[in-house]
Amino acid sequence: MAIPIGLGLALITARSWRRPCFGLAVAYWGATLAIGLTVSPDTNRFVIAAPIYAIACGLALDAVARIAIELLRLDRHLVHGALAVAVALLVGWNVNFYFRDHQQLLLYGDANTLLANELARHLEDKAPGTLVYFAGPPRMWYHGFPNLAFIARDVRGITVEQPWDAASPVPRSDGPTVFVFLPERLSEADQIRSWFPDGTTRHFYFDTGELLFTVYEVAP
Repeated sequence: MAIPIGLGLALITARSWRRPCFGLAVAYWGATLAIGLTVSPDTNRFVIAAPIYAIACGLALDAVARIAIELLRLDRHLVHGALAVAVALLVGWNVNFYFRDHQQLLLYGDANTLLANELARHLEDKAPGTLVYFAGPPRMWYHGFPNLAFIARDVRGITVEQPWDAASPVPRSDGPTVFVFLPERLSEADQIRSWFPDGTTRHFYFDTGELLFTVYEVAP
């Protein structure tokens, strides 16, 4: 959608002095300026402009259709049919991109964000009060990704900073407990199994087959 969005934004900017485009131009370029002035202008902060992108795309497609009808003298029904096909293709492409494979790194931006979201989806249906031990440091901390607390609202997450070994105190497990291991700390799972031998193990993978994280779940 880069081409129609680019054309649409150019139209909005060029016609910003007109009433229909003035608000859109102020909203888009105001958001661009505001996000550019933040300490770390990450692209995910620009999601506020997503509705304007959709409008810009629509304006560009409408402009192309008008040119085809009024300047090129093409048949109106043919142009409208082609426009409908173009919209259907764009919608289909977007649905496929965002929902076909939820593990795409291009969608989440980096492996840690993907991991946090995948773990949150796994934990969101757990019983209220489930205790989650997260063996993620030094790469990740449980509360470093707000989507975990937002999606998995009924569980309680604890970041385990020091590696588990035989000299470590046995972690508390008064109810349903989930131990989460990043690949670089997976060796600690053997120690947890020695303390809680009746648990179940599940591995989560990237779409490339590379290990994302491992969970070991202990029932009460």
